[in-house]
Amino acid sequence: MLHLLDRLADSAVVVVNDLGDVLAWTPLAQALFTDLGALAAGQQNLYRMFFTGQEELHRLLPEDREHAARANVADLRASWARRSGDLAVRRLVEQLRRASPLFERLWAEHDVAVRRADRKRILHPTVGLLELDCEVLLTPEHDQRLILHTAPPGSETAEKLELLRVVGLQRLVPENHSLMTDR
Repeated sequence: MLHLLDRLADSAVVVVNDLGDVLAWTPLAQALFTDLGALAAGQQNLYRMFFTGQEELHRLLPEDREHAARANVADLRASWARRSGDLAVRRLVEQLRRASPLFERLWAEHDVAVRRADRKRILHPTVGLLELDCEVLLTPEHDQRLILHTAPPGSETAEKLELLRVVGLQRLVPENHSLMTDR
């Protein structure tokens, strides 16, 4: 997976395990979603970020949040089934059920699915709306996933991703800078 990640350095790619723990990422993925390196080790988890991290949830368009939540819960439920009785899975699910009423409601529906592809619309604070294709490549054991976010070549989103790749995590306006000054 790391070899493949190196070949995709100019793409928005995240490698996770089947419990959503982020194992590696590209700079563009970090600029697109959040500064993963700034998070504590236990918080570098896609499920925790989605169900307990407000910043991550607000990047999705409101009308897309339910679909994304369902996909995340069904994917975790597939890991639950595959790793029956595993303490790490049970602990994660218990934490999410306590922390998120949305997770609790969807977990009770018992949907199971391994996510392989999706379409995501993200409202990025710097470049605006991005319409991304999301492909998930699984290892044969399904214990690691490479999640690739792309845009059709020549599209407006592709241009915005290129800008984001160049800008990275830079802030375009300093935190203490006011756009309006007193004269």
